[in-house]
Amino acid sequence: MFKKILVLFIMISLSSCGTVGFVKNILKERLSVQDTVAYKAEMDQSENPALIFSKTKELQNKRIRIKDIIVNDIVPSSNVDYKFCVIVTVPTNKGNIDCYIYAGAGDIFPKEDINTISRLKKGVSVITVEGDFSKFFTLLDETYTKIEIVNADINIKGD
Repeated sequence: MFKKILVLFIMISLSSCGTVGFVKNILKERLSVQDTVAYKAEMDQSENPALIFSKTKELQNKRIRIKDIIVNDIVPSSNVDYKFCVIVTVPTNKGNIDCYIYAGAGDIFPKEDINTISRLKKGVSVITVEGDFSKFFTLLDETYTKIEIVNADINIKGD
């Protein structure tokens, strides 16, 4: 009887929304910003909108990992699902890539994410980030492209 209850408990736990999202994130392939920029370069070479669409969808099933990067800025979010945005600049062979990192919504511990973001200092804090690719976007500045990363896990180096 105890074994049946234990199995039932485990099955219910694994079927909860937070656990499913956690397991999905573990199974996603990880890419560096440089790898992501290679996708962008391939998309820029194509005149086929279907290829661009499929490459974007493919990237949305991957996690972007950035290690040991200095925080450029912490700003209010322009993404309605999040409160704050952490901006970092990653050097690549295409030039500097600004990454807009969003954490704290739709995951199991949004308060913990906001507490982590509140401890960041512009130009000082070194972080490691892993999050879901959302989209490329551009502004009228000198960067090749910008990357939006959502559902991110932010870890402060030295914490």
